[in-house]
Amino acid sequence: MNKWQLARYIIDAKKCIDSLIYINDNYHQVRNLDLYDIIESKKRHFYLNLCILIDHCFKSKELKKIKEGNNIIEDIYYERDKNYAHKDEDYNILYDVSLKIIIDKLKKELSCCFDLCKESIPSVLTIDYISYDRNLFRFVNQISPDLEDSLEKLFYNNTYENLNEKCLVFDDTELLKYVNNPDDYAVLLKRGLIAKESLQNRQDFCIKINALHNFNIWCRVEKKFESIFREEEKALVDFLSKFKEINTGNIKE
Repeated sequence: MNKWQLARYIIDAKKCIDSLIYINDNYHQVRNLDLYDIIESKKRHFYLNLCILIDHCFKSKELKKIKEGNNIIEDIYYERDKNYAHKDEDYNILYDVSLKIIIDKLKKELSCCFDLCKESIPSVLTIDYISYDRNLFRFVNQISPDLEDSLEKLFYNNTYENLNEKCLVFDDTELLKYVNNPDDYAVLLKRGLIAKESLQNRQDFCIKINALHNFNIWCRVEKKFESIFREEEKALVDFLSKFKEINTGNIKE
C-alpha cells in the first residue's frame, strides 16, 4: 500500500472518535438509541483500522518487539484480538467507565499509533477531532431523505446528478489494485450539510485522489476558526426548523 492508502485507516479510526464525541455532546438527543451497540461498533472499527495500519507498517518479528516494549500498542492488539476480531473468554471488560474516559483512552491510543507509523504515512497528515457523526446528526435534526434532497437542490443545484453514468468513480482506496489507468477515474468531492461534515468529506477526498494520482494535498481547519463550526451548526439547525415549517405549510404569518 502507498502512504495515502495507509492514511485512510488512521483517519477512519479518527472519525470513530468523532462519532463518540458527538454522542457524548448530544446524549439527551440520542439516549433513546441503542448506544451500547453504536459505541461498541465504533470501537470495533477503531481497533480494526489501527491494526490494519500497524500490520502494514511492520513485519511480524518487528511488531512482536514493539508490543513487548509498548503497553499502548499491546493494548490495541489486546482489544482487537480478544474482543473485536474474536470473543475470548479471558477478555477483561471495563465496566462503569464513562464515555469521556473511553474517548480519552482512544485518543491516546491513536496518538501512539500515529507516532509509531509516522514514517509510513504522509507528513502533511493531521488529526483534527470534531464532534460529528453523519448519521446521528441526521437523526437528531430529523433530516429525512426527502428533506436532504430538497436541501441539496436549494444549496447546490444537484451538480453531481447522473455523473456516475458519464465516468468511472474512484470511491474506495482498497480498490486501487484494480485500477489500470488512473486517468480513467474521477474522485468526487462530496458536499456536507455542515462545515464539520464538509471537512470530513474533503479529507476523504484528499486521501482518495492522493492515493490514485500520487498527489500530496491535505486540508484542515485552524484552531481560530473552530468557533465558526459551532455557530454554523446552530444556524443550520435554526434554518431547518423554519424550512420544515415552510415546506409543510405550517409557518406562521
